[in-house]
Amino acid sequence: MLVAHLNVKMLVAHLNVKMLVAHLNVKMLGAHLNVKMLVAHLNVKMLVAHLNVKMLGAHLNVKMLVAHLKVKMLVAQLTAKMLVAHLNVKMLGAHLNVKMLGAHLNVKTLVAHLNVKMLVAHLNVKMLGAHLNVKMLVAHLNVKMLGAHLNVKMLGAHLNVKMLVALLTPKMLVAHLKVKMLVAQLTAKMLGAHLNVKMLVAHLNMKMLGAHLNVKMLVAQLTAKMLGAHLNVKMLVAHLNVKMLVAHLNVKMLVHKFHIQMQPHCKRILM
Repeated sequence: MLVAHLNVKMLVAHLNVKMLVAHLNVKMLGAHLNVKMLVAHLNVKMLVAHLNVKMLGAHLNVKMLVAHLKVKMLVAQLTAKMLVAHLNVKMLGAHLNVKMLGAHLNVKTLVAHLNVKMLVAHLNVKMLGAHLNVKMLVAHLNVKMLGAHLNVKMLGAHLNVKMLVALLTPKMLVAHLKVKMLVAQLTAKMLGAHLNVKMLVAHLNMKMLGAHLNVKMLVAQLTAKMLGAHLNVKMLVAHLNVKMLVAHLNVKMLVHKFHIQMQPHCKRILM
């Protein structure tokens, strides 16, 4: 009976050791699952950080594209201003040419006037030699006729200058209107480019918003999976606890049954 009692104690100790080993295995399994869940959580954080970096890079690319387009628009605006300045210089040159033509005609009329004066002086010298009255009368009439002829020529030259100015004025007006139309066309092109940039920025913002929503959905899906895995671990631990409780109760019932069976023998031996 002492040997049986010792065997029962050793069986109980052996079962306690097995239950302790099983309990430690369950704890190690829970710790292992916790480590896996921590690694999965860190992987999700790293994925979110990587996607944030990608979205930041895309945002910077959009800003650089907008700055590049602004520089192009500024260059186009400066080109248009330089073109307008060049046309203004050409128009100023044409205006100066007209003024120089008028001055040249004035010089020619002055030279003709001086020539007439020198001719009159020469005739006066010749008339001093003989028949001063007759020659002076004839010379006087010649001078009057020459003066009338020069007046007619000067009037024609003046009219020619006025006609030239009238002819150049419509051409200058047409050039001015062409410059205005060119500036209006460049302004329309620049406005179209600005609208294209705004539409591109809106399109990229929509894409970035879609990527952000996809990241949120992915994080929610991973969170749901991690929650499911955590619940599975809890259910497994509870199942193992129930099994260990049942095994413990079975051992207690076996020991109690053994004591009940051994009690009559013990009484018989004591008597």
